[in-house]
Amino acid sequence: MTDKEYTTVTKLEDEMFQIVGATLPARSRPSGNQIPHSKVNPVTKQRAKRITTLSAEYINHDFRGSPCLTATAHWFGVRGAIHWVHFTTDFIRAMRKKGYMVRQRTSIIRKSGYTVSDFVTKVNGEMSATVTKQLSLRGQMPDYLVFITIDREAGVAHIHATDFFGSVKVDTAPVKGEDRREVTNVFGVWY
Repeated sequence: MTDKEYTTVTKLEDEMFQIVGATLPARSRPSGNQIPHSKVNPVTKQRAKRITTLSAEYINHDFRGSPCLTATAHWFGVRGAIHWVHFTTDFIRAMRKKGYMVRQRTSIIRKSGYTVSDFVTKVNGEMSATVTKQLSLRGQMPDYLVFITIDREAGVAHIHATDFFGSVKVDTAPVKGEDRREVTNVFGVWY
C-alpha cells in the first residue's frame, strides 16, 4: 500500500467514525516509523457509502419504544416527554408530567385470565359499591383506560387506550369482535 492509498483509507475511516461519534483507538493507527500491513483492504467507495447510510439511519432511528407505546403516547400528546417507552413507569411519568392524573386500577381484576372484554363489561354493567370505589378517584370515573395486555400464545405484550365505555381510541393491533387479550395492568386516566 502506498502512502497515498494509506492516507485515503485513513481519511475515509476518520470521516466514517466521526459520523458514528467514535474515533479510532490509538493502537489501530500506525505511528512513528510503523509500516501499515500490506494485506489491508482499502475501504471502497461503495462500502464507505453503506457505512455512512447505516450510521445516518442509526442516528435517525427512534429507540424510545415499541409501536404500540409510541402510538399511545402520541395520542395522549406526551411523546416528547418520554425517554424510554420500554418501561411503563416512564410512560406514566410522562403522562403525569403533561398534566394527566394516572392511577393504577388493576385491583378490579380479581383473577388471572381477565380479558379486555371482561373488564369493559364489568365497568359498563352494574357495578357494586366496591368496584365503583376501586375505579373512581375523588368520586370521578376515569376519562380513559390504558390497558397493558399480553397474548400468552404469541408471548407478546401490548398497550392500547380506550375511553371509559370501551370505545378504542388508539390501538396498533386492533381486534375485531370480542377482545380476548389478557389484561395484566390497567390505568385510569383523568385530565
